[in-house]
Amino acid sequence: MKIVSGYLLFLGLIIGALTLSMFWQFNSFQQNLSRLSFSIPASTQLPSLDINSELKKITEQAANQTYPATKEFATSDKALAFSYSPLWQETTSAPLAADQGKLLFSASRINIAQLSLSYLIVRELAATNKDDVISQLKNEAGAQTKITITDNGQQNVKAGTIEVLDAAYDLGMPGQPGSSLNAKIALVILSDKSYVISVYGSQNIWESVKTEANALFSSIQITPPITQ
Repeated sequence: MKIVSGYLLFLGLIIGALTLSMFWQFNSFQQNLSRLSFSIPASTQLPSLDINSELKKITEQAANQTYPATKEFATSDKALAFSYSPLWQETTSAPLAADQGKLLFSASRINIAQLSLSYLIVRELAATNKDDVISQLKNEAGAQTKITITDNGQQNVKAGTIEVLDAAYDLGMPGQPGSSLNAKIALVILSDKSYVISVYGSQNIWESVKTEANALFSSIQITPPITQ
């Protein structure tokens, strides 16, 4: 109990600085994402920064010394499902443009330890070919943004396979913090559509974001539609 009390005291001392830092992170990261033609989500749709809620989650974990149970996401037809940490906070976003597919799920995560945030986005596309999906991702980057996509090949998941991509975005702001964004992307290619699961994070905290993205991708379960 003394350890937890000391932890609470420490967090209480830094909470003011943390609040200011997090608001700066939201604004900076959103400005960077807005430079992509596929911007997510709009600044007015960002989740409110609930420090008390985040503090409660951390202290509960410290007291229980256990990780929280995972949450589950599944498409309406159950064709795609995966597990994700409850530390991801679901966000409300406006519908995408017709050529950007259908937005199924979006969430952001605040990392208290690293004073950073990341985004999780799930979309449904009409394309049923990996090359077509990659081409669309490149086109969405916009003329002023340089995107490098690395094809990591297939990964076996429950009842199927996914295509895994790494993406690096150079936003054309040399010398400015947060001028680069990274993404880990899973493609689920079905006969009638594709799902794109993207995890975005800034370059300076990318290793931790990538680890969580890998864990999320490993939990993916695919249930292809039954053909008549």
